[in-house]
Amino acid sequence: MATKRQQSGTQVVELALVLPLLIFLSLAVAEGAYMIRVHQVLNNAAREGARLAVEQNNYDVANPVTNCAAVTPNTSHAALCQAIVSYAQNNGIAAGTGWNRCNGPANASGLNITINQLYPIPSATGGLSLNGTQVMVVCPYNLAFLPRVPGFGVTGTVNLSGGVVFRDLGF
Repeated sequence: MATKRQQSGTQVVELALVLPLLIFLSLAVAEGAYMIRVHQVLNNAAREGARLAVEQNNYDVANPVTNCAAVTPNTSHAALCQAIVSYAQNNGIAAGTGWNRCNGPANASGLNITINQLYPIPSATGGLSLNGTQVMVVCPYNLAFLPRVPGFGVTGTVNLSGGVVFRDLGF
């Protein structure tokens, strides 16, 4: 029959064996929650940009496809890019390192944003396709916890993206 002292020693050993797993699982859940939050903000930022891009006064016939990292200032696309960046910043997504950070182009708050105002939307019946606007927002997201856990080999950055296609309003 085991003595009380031997039994308390087994509890310490069990804790020593299980604690690293519990810590890893806690960090993985926290990392996943941050990533889901950032992904949702990216989807909403893309939706906001597409909502603005389908309006007639924001349609740029001369330059329907743009990359916000190289956009010309004082154009309709610059305003669209700034609206997307502002939405992300207002919801805690910014450039740099740390939590909820994107390490893309600094002039677009770390986001890679593309706007295509000539995106073809295929018809469900195989007939005439419609014109649409596609907005893609990509965040090279810096993982906060998992790269710091030794021995697991988790990379420091993953690309999170949000994208949406809106049908043009018929102008």
